[in-house]
Parts: sequence; C-alpha cells; structure tokens
Amino acid sequence: MKTQRKLFYTLLFLNMLFTFNFGCVSVNLGSRKVDRATGVKYKAPDKPFYSESSPSADALWISQKTGNAISYMSECDENSNQDLKLIAQDSLGSILNMTVFEQKETLYNDRKAYEITAEGEIDGILMQIHVIVFRKNSCTYHLSYVGRKKIWNSEHEYYQNFLTSFRAR
Repeated sequence: MKTQRKLFYTLLFLNMLFTFNFGCVSVNLGSRKVDRATGVKYKAPDKPFYSESSPSADALWISQKTGNAISYMSECDENSNQDLKLIAQDSLGSILNMTVFEQKETLYNDRKAYEITAEGEIDGILMQIHVIVFRKNSCTYHLSYVGRKKIWNSEHEYYQNFLTSFRAR
C-alpha cells in the first residue's frame, strides 16, 4: 500500500512538472536541450523526505510518511522573458476545481517572484500546492510543495526550511 501511494505521488508530481513546461509554446525545431542552473545551494529536506530522480526536476524529494513532494527545477535561457505570474499559473494546469488561497508578487532570493497557494483535485484527490517562481541571472526557478490537502500542513515546515536555505547563483 505504501509503495503504491509513493508511486502515485511521484507520478502525480511528475505529471505536474511536465504540465509546467515554464509556460512556453512548443515549436518543433529539433530536439532542444534545456540548460539547467548551476551553483544552486540549498539544504535538502530532512527525513522523512528522500531524494527521487526526475527527468524534469533539478531535485525532487518525496516524504516516506505522506507522499508529499518538495522540488525545484530551473531553466536557463538568456532570451526568456515569460511573465512570472503566467508561469506560476501554468504550473497548476492539471488541477481541477481549483481554489486559489493566495497569489501575490513577492521578493525571493533578492528578486521579484510570484507565488501561489491553491487546492484542487488531481485524479479525484483533493491536493494542495504552493508554487514560487522567480528569475535570476537568465534562469527561471520553480520551487513547489504538493500533497494531499488533509496532510499538507503536517510537513510544511520541511518546505519552509528548504525555501529559507535555497540560494540561486
């Protein structure tokens, strides 16, 4: 049962990551390699979170207790000029019956950022998510925390600690 729950959350989270796609319109010009940020510093979430590999996230951690997920991903492109609000909103595209609790411009990592906290259904399960998006030195960063609504707060402190420690170069 626990393995199925972990697999479900991992697949769910990866689905959200693929949906995110940094709000870009895809035009097939051959295979495009995504440049990831380098020199990023952070403190990985403590146990019960463990690191999980992901083709679309720079780093992903899943809670062994709840299946909640913390991640960040980056995309570096000197020509990127996407609106942060649009990027953050696009990352919630797979959520149905969504209710947004909060969305605002803020400062994060000494840069203008946009953050959203929302809840909604994914595959019929009520989920809650927090997303913060910012740009620094030609790289766009997307940090998020996602989990079941009823247990989301139980591990929110791990995400807060991650946000506090995260430093983009």
